Amino acid sequence: ESSAETARLHRLERFRTRLLEDEAFLSEIAATWPAVDLQHLRQLRRNALKEQETGKPPKNFRAIFQVLQELDQQGATHAAE
Repeated sequence: ESSAETARLHRLERFRTRLLEDEAFLSEIAATWPAVDLQHLRQLRRNALKEQETGKPPKNFRAIFQVLQELDQQGATHAAE
């Protein structure tokens, strides 16, 4: 069970990395989780990139991961129902 959880977290980290590299990845996120608030995620992405440029703490970088994790958990809950 823990290896499955680790794999899930790594997958979410890859999603976050791909989103930061390319805003077009939002379409794939939307296809995976139709309930996603794209505008909020786009804003978090912009803020995370600014944080990286200015060397500020990665608050928005972490927030992106939290959003993806919540979406993934909601998707798993709906799949179990």
